Parts: sequence; C-alpha cells; structure tokens
Amino acid sequence: SFVVDISEYVEGWVEVLKCHHSQFYNPETERYDFIDTLLAVARSRGFTMGMRYAQAFIATDPLKIDDPFMLVTQRFRSPQYPA
Repeated sequence: SFVVDISEYVEGWVEVLKCHHSQFYNPETERYDFIDTLLAVARSRGFTMGMRYAQAFIATDPLKIDDPFMLVTQRFRSPQYPA
C-alpha cells in the first residue's frame, strides 16, 4: 500500500468528476455530496503524509522494487507521530 501526492492535480480531478456527476448523485438520498466526500478523504490522507491532498492505493500483488533504500530515503514521518 502507498499514497501519492495529488495536490497539483486536484482541480483537474474534480472537474473530471463533475463531468460524471450523474454517476455519483442519487436524488433519493440525503447524503453528503460525493465529490466533497472524496476531497475530504484526500485531505485527510494528505494531512497524515504532510501533503495537501493524497490518494491511497493498495497493491494487490507484490511490487517490484529495484532499490529498497529508496523507500527509506522517501519515508515520511507523520506530523502526528514524530520520531
């Protein structure tokens, strides 16, 4: 599992989602707006990683890593849990 900083792409992502609003909107429910919910989740994931917005991914198969030390150099310590 990993997260990707999507901060610079959020505006475009939202515009694309709006083009498909009918896929997310159900007039029979009083739930929160789906796009607002996605943005809140992206903000929350971003906050834990020190980014404005982040998207989480789950690897269902093993990921090939050529240099495991690159993972260590890119590791981020959450502001909630400093070293």
